[in-house]
Amino acid sequence: YHFVATGPNTVAERAILEGVVDTAETTTSTSYTNLTTDGPSVSATTGTKALAFVNAQMDNSTSTGTVLASFEITGATVLGAGDSRAVINDIGTAGASVSCSRSILMTTLTPGSNTFHMQYRLSGAGTCRAAKRRIQVIAL
Repeated sequence: YHFVATGPNTVAERAILEGVVDTAETTTSTSYTNLTTDGPSVSATTGTKALAFVNAQMDNSTSTGTVLASFEITGATVLGAGDSRAVINDIGTAGASVSCSRSILMTTLTPGSNTFHMQYRLSGAGTCRAAKRRIQVIAL
């Protein structure tokens, strides 16, 4: 846990949270979607900011497709999964598995309870496979 200022002479306790799904699963969707084992996701009480870390081991069945993992936010803030917050495997070799990781500072959250939920998509041909999926959120 850590503490953040929420106003003059006031502080709030914030948790550092992690959601994990190790199962390897696939999709052929070109729009962000859930895999068979949903998530992972975490719910956090945030202020207007949070630091999110997205991690996944990803590959594509063909050399002509790109696989992406991003996250949506629901609750006080509503924001769909998007490429600007995605980890991407665009290696161009069929079946080449890459462990991808990215940190994203969110600065326009609505304070309150926010759920950060990973979703996945394919750009181009093939089948997206994602495993060892993790999302960590540090509420600020």
